[in-house]
Amino acid sequence: MRLARLAILLGLSAVALSTVAVPKQKTTITGWIIAYRPIDRVPQATSAIPNRELFLFQLEDQRQHNNPAIVKIDYGYSGNSEVTEQLLHEALTLRVKVKRSSGCDQSFSDFLSNIPKGKDEQSGMEVLNGIAFVERFKNIELAPDLMLKCYIAQKGEIQVVGDK
Repeated sequence: MRLARLAILLGLSAVALSTVAVPKQKTTITGWIIAYRPIDRVPQATSAIPNRELFLFQLEDQRQHNNPAIVKIDYGYSGNSEVTEQLLHEALTLRVKVKRSSGCDQSFSDFLSNIPKGKDEQSGMEVLNGIAFVERFKNIELAPDLMLKCYIAQKGEIQVVGDK
C-alpha cells in the first residue's frame, strides 16, 4: 500500500515538474527599432561571453496606427550584433522571433533610470548615457509611466523584411 502511494506521489510530482519546466513558446513580432542605448553599441569583444543590447521596438499594427504599441527587446548574442548601424539608420522593418518575459517588464522611466553610464577613462566625464532615438522616430514622446512589455531575442532571430 505504501509503495503504491509513493509511486502515485512520484508520478504526480513528475507531471507537476514537467508542466512547470515547459519553456514559453516563441512568437514573431514585426515592426521597427525606434530607440537604443548607445552604451550597448560600444564595440564589444568577440568572445564566449554573451553580449546584450536593449531596444525599444514599435509594433507594426494597422489597427493601432494612432497609438502604436512600444515594447522592449532584450537581445542577446555572442560575437557581432546583427543590428548594424546601417539597419538602425535606415529604420528598416524587422521581423523578430521573441519569447515573452514578464520578469523584465518595466516602465519607461525605470528603463531610463537603469541605463549604465559610460565614462571617459582619463577625464571621468560621462560620454554615453540615456537612449538615442532612430532618426525616423526622433519626434516620438513616451510617457514616463508607459509600461514596456519585455521580449527576449537571440542572434539569428532578427530578419529584415522591408524598407521603411
